[in-house]
Amino acid sequence: MKRLVLTALVVLVLVGIPAAAAVDDVQSAELEIDQPHYIDDRIVTDDSGTVTLYEASGPELLLTLENVNGSVVDYGVEEDGGALKRHPDLDAWVFEAEADATYSLWWAVEETQVIEEDNETTTETVETRYEARLRVDQTSMQHYETGVVEDIREDAQSWQNWEDAVQSERIAGTDADIEEETDAALGLLRLRHNPIEALTGDFTSLLLTLFITLSGLVIVAMAVGAHLWSRRQDIIEQRRRRKLDAERADLEEQLDAMEAHERQAALEGLDWNDIFPDDVARAFRETLGETVLDGWLTIQPALDPEYLLRDRLRAMSDTHVAVREPVSDGGGESESDRTFEWASWRLEPRGSRPENRASEVRELDDPDQDVIEGISLDDPELVAFDLSEHADRDFEIEVDVDELVSRLDIDLRRDFDEDPELVAKYLTEFLQSVLDHDYTDRDGRVRPVRHALNLWLRALRHIGEREGVPTARYQAQHVEMLLRTYDREEEIADWVDRVELGQVQE
Repeated sequence: MKRLVLTALVVLVLVGIPAAAAVDDVQSAELEIDQPHYIDDRIVTDDSGTVTLYEASGPELLLTLENVNGSVVDYGVEEDGGALKRHPDLDAWVFEAEADATYSLWWAVEETQVIEEDNETTTETVETRYEARLRVDQTSMQHYETGVVEDIREDAQSWQNWEDAVQSERIAGTDADIEEETDAALGLLRLRHNPIEALTGDFTSLLLTLFITLSGLVIVAMAVGAHLWSRRQDIIEQRRRRKLDAERADLEEQLDAMEAHERQAALEGLDWNDIFPDDVARAFRETLGETVLDGWLTIQPALDPEYLLRDRLRAMSDTHVAVREPVSDGGGESESDRTFEWASWRLEPRGSRPENRASEVRELDDPDQDVIEGISLDDPELVAFDLSEHADRDFEIEVDVDELVSRLDIDLRRDFDEDPELVAKYLTEFLQSVLDHDYTDRDGRVRPVRHALNLWLRALRHIGEREGVPTARYQAQHVEMLLRTYDREEEIADWVDRVELGQVQE
């Protein structure tokens, strides 16, 4: 029986030897090793033994198989404390060591071999085991960048400062437990930034006591009532302040309006910005003068009354004629003893006079100098005629817009986009503002007293502001007061004149 068992064992050994030789063909692995960049030591290779021994440094190494021509089907480390894994992007392996030691690494590689037998060539896939020994040191080394090291040092210094502060005599004393004091400080910080976290323990019990018990509800009601009363007083005060602010703003607006009215009571006090936007006001200020009075005085020579009268008469030629009649000097008892003279020219509508009435009639389409000089500017028909309603008529105009622009030396290109009609529009607004001012009466005639006071005010301001004469400033203020009160005196004087003429019954 023993002989039978021994024979069986010999057979098994003889059968197993060829198979093991085909699978477990072992070769030494040639490795290219990359150490971490902060390791300066060189890699040492010792190939005196059956398996090459490599000496390297660092906790993590990058390994590349140099003498392998096949597919790696398995790999590993014989000893504990080392780990070998594939690199995710490179055809290489990453070895990590937990401690300084020598590790046996192996790779199982499937390779194709060419076999020639009996003049025939065949291929066969065999599995070859590649081994290497790796001695590693400095595995516990930790590398930090320069900035990280500085941060660690600062953190360490900050912690040391914290410990010194907590254990100082002013806070907790030298025997204080740093961990306990730190936990207490963190709790206070959490309470500061998130008070809801404090709703635990005794605080929760306090809240329950306040909102469940009668005495607690009384305390809550008192606190809420005090807050509501204080809030009510705040709301009343805010409403009072808003009302006062509104009244103050209204008073300031009225005061500004009153000051503007008082300033504009004198044409000398009327500024171009009171009439026009800033850009147009600047153009008129540079062309006609600083104030509206300066502009009014500057424009008078360009708008000669004789030219204006001639233009109006030409516009009235379709509907009116110039008429004058002989009048007696009142001397002598009989008509033959009296001397007759021609009265002044006046305007009458066409067809309003009897044909047999002695008079001289002149057409107005081309009025001669005699009619121009004889017609009064206060003629009722002339005053009642609205020239703007006849703007579409074709009649000769002595001074058109182009001539007016030339006489006033207005820069069309710079200020009015080379548009003469724009100049005419703004000139009309300017003249209309003067007509609407107290400087002129209801019929558009300049009031002599106001004209004199405005000129006087202009001269006094020039002397007071530019020459520095104090009395001139006082006199200017007095003239401004006269201009503000002049309307009442003028109304009284006008009423006295009408009483004297019998136009007002007592």
